[in-house]
Amino acid sequence: MSVRVAREFQGRWTSFWATSYSFELELFDEYLFRRLGEPPLNATLLVDFRRLATSLAALGPEDARRLQRANRDYLLRGIPIGGSFHPKTYFLGNAKEGVLLVGSGNLTLRGIEEGHELFARLDSREPDDLPSIRGWCNWMDSIVDRAADREVNYRWLDLKQRAAWLEGSAEGSRFVSNLRQCMLDQLAAPLAAPVDELHVLAPYYDRHAKALRALLDRL
Repeated sequence: MSVRVAREFQGRWTSFWATSYSFELELFDEYLFRRLGEPPLNATLLVDFRRLATSLAALGPEDARRLQRANRDYLLRGIPIGGSFHPKTYFLGNAKEGVLLVGSGNLTLRGIEEGHELFARLDSREPDDLPSIRGWCNWMDSIVDRAADREVNYRWLDLKQRAAWLEGSAEGSRFVSNLRQCMLDQLAAPLAAPVDELHVLAPYYDRHAKALRALLDRL
């Protein structure tokens, strides 16, 4: 569904964890962070290492005040795990409930507010959604391990204490990633080939469409 992520920042959350390829400091610092809830907050942003370095290098003197809050009021880290760090996931939670958004929008104004991106919205109060949120939690365990950052690890443990309901079975999870298994295999596994029709939505593709050909061949 089309989701405007900013609407989920409603002041009742104690934790916010985000993964994104790109990030706009002013948007989060001046707008989103203020809407999360009352301190103390566990707000942690994990973004692509090279993209973050480029963004920070482009900031001007007027951004110095915002930079002083990063890594003080909230944690901002670049993730160097090889290749591009491209997942867009946004988790908002408290001791009783949580919402996970998984989609195509970066943590930028265009990515979360203009309504041109697609997101799956998962609500912990829905029995069918809870396993997928826990599946995201298991995936994040691996990302935190790979980050090998003491402060990231500390905040992750803090999040799981604040939202103890994250612990539990992820059986039936619909959350998938290519961290350990090829996405092509996961797409094809539940389907009985041959497939009659394939519909693809993607803003980018490899020059010779090799990925699309591999998917067509598999199906």
